[in-house]
Order: sequence, then structure tokens, then C-alpha cells
Amino acid sequence: MKVVETDNHGSDYPYETLVVAGLSMPAAQSVADIINSELCRGDHSRRYWKVVDESYVLDTEGPA
Repeated sequence: MKVVETDNHGSDYPYETLVVAGLSMPAAQSVADIINSELCRGDHSRRYWKVVDESYVLDTEGPA
């Protein structure tokens, strides 16, 4: 599994970045939970960290 930084509001401009790949689901979720507890403290935070499958393709450019 991958941990990805993305937009917290589902906008057209996620500009996602990879945090880490190759983890088990429990480990990846723990990493995302720890980061979110420190850096995403509510609905008004700009960024959010989520767990995705290894095949997930990052959106690094936003809308076309």
C-alpha cells in the first residue's frame, strides 16, 4: 500500500505526492493516521494523507 498526500477538499488541484510505498495496509494506515493527527486537524486543513493501493496513479498536475 501507498501513503499519499492529497487535497483535503477534493478540489480539482490535488497535486498529490507519494509519502511511502510498499507497506502493509495496517502499517500504511498507521502512518497516515499519525501524519493526519499532527498536520490535518479538521475540515479546514488544506492537505490530507490517505492510503491507496500500489497500482494507484498519483495526480501530480491537477486538471488538464
